Amino acid sequence: MVDEPVVSVVSALPKGSQAMQIRCKRDGSTAAVIDQALSAGQGCSWAATEKALYRCEAVWARKFAAWEAFQPSRDAGQARVLWRVTEEGFFLRVNGTGWVRKAVWETE
Repeated sequence: MVDEPVVSVVSALPKGSQAMQIRCKRDGSTAAVIDQALSAGQGCSWAATEKALYRCEAVWARKFAAWEAFQPSRDAGQARVLWRVTEEGFFLRVNGTGWVRKAVWETE
């Protein structure tokens, strides 16, 4: 059993585009585990408490999104939870072989 899974978010947004601002926090906490800007190709990671839910919010240009980056019911037992962010949305690595879109960008 994995004590502290690592959650990683990588920006696969177009090179030269505006940086994506990302903020993630543990459910019930006001303190962010991640609060930074990611340019294309950059990533960030944190160790998640396996029984806690982690939510993220992202802003990119005129788009925004919110998603659950770590869900205990979905991700417990995983050593690594990997997210890839593209123009089409937020993709979770599944079984080490493929990507599944779990959230999309929204506009006002």
